[in-house]
Amino acid sequence: MQVVSPAQAVVASYTFTVQMKTLASFLSFQVTPSTLVTGATGVSYAFSLLTGQELASGVTVEVDLPPEVVVPDTPLCTGVSATLLSVACTHVETCLGPNKLKTARLQATLTFTTTTLAIQSTIEFSLDGAVNPPSTRPYQVRNLTVLDLDKATVISLYNRPLPFVKMSAPAEVALKSLALDVQTTNAKTAFTISFTTMNIMPVRAAIVITYPASALFPPDEPLASGLFLDGHWTPSLATLDPPRTSLILQLQPPADPTTSQYPAGTTVSISLKSVTNTALPTSTASFTLVTYTDATRRHAIDRISSGLALFSCDPGFYLNSDACIACPSTCRECLSAAQCTACYENGPLPVLYQGACLATTQCS
Repeated sequence: MQVVSPAQAVVASYTFTVQMKTLASFLSFQVTPSTLVTGATGVSYAFSLLTGQELASGVTVEVDLPPEVVVPDTPLCTGVSATLLSVACTHVETCLGPNKLKTARLQATLTFTTTTLAIQSTIEFSLDGAVNPPSTRPYQVRNLTVLDLDKATVISLYNRPLPFVKMSAPAEVALKSLALDVQTTNAKTAFTISFTTMNIMPVRAAIVITYPASALFPPDEPLASGLFLDGHWTPSLATLDPPRTSLILQLQPPADPTTSQYPAGTTVSISLKSVTNTALPTSTASFTLVTYTDATRRHAIDRISSGLALFSCDPGFYLNSDACIACPSTCRECLSAAQCTACYENGPLPVLYQGACLATTQCS
């Protein structure tokens, strides 16, 4: 057995190098639409970033917008800041996280005016032709990262609270109408408000109708007698707000459980009953209407701010294009020049028959 003395012992030495790498973060990030109206089309979205590290020309910025922002299939991006020579954008729909949240991913490949962009430089570019979210609910941007030249490795990100995209005004409804069953002043009538939605509407949406002071409503009766979407009756609950100036219609889930929303362009018809017409022949006061995402009525979708004015006429006149026209001489009351609703009992044509005043209905 050979004995090795301490002087002859060999000591092995090992060196370990541990390198910790933290991705640099952008210092600021903003997203600003050119208009804040729900569902607006052709909107330009401006992106502004302040770099937290040097970036090489040709890197790709990935922005995961909320899916409620509709990005064109072939997006057009434009460089705004002086640091950018060109921007090439692509659109990819993807899902994020364990909940598989759908997102609209915008990839913007940036060509700078220099080979390398210095730290704390501003990058500004815009996306054209987008469509705004359908309601005033805030929608948060879900991610911001920078990929290397091969788009394979994340080299920078944004580790601060991500901004929100929030609309401030609901879209104004273009197609709307109000039809009275009885057009005579001070008469009790029913009427129908019809409009075409500008944005998608959830199945549990709420519709609030505010009526002008010139219209008289019964104090206790429920006013809504029917809500129809594209001609189909839709269940809803009708209540009056405490000041009794607005009617609230709360949509109920449809029979089909797979239906989660009604598309933009849906025709909505609301029939209201037991309303007393105005005392004046004409009125410029208009009903207003707002649709909301749900019963909380915090986030608006569409609105009608005018165009639903109450117009009625004195007996012996009928309404035609917001003007009161005298009924034919044979009619005591009428809905139009061709439809009488009452005749002169002591006149030569006292009998009302199928919208006309006749001397008699007996066969000759």
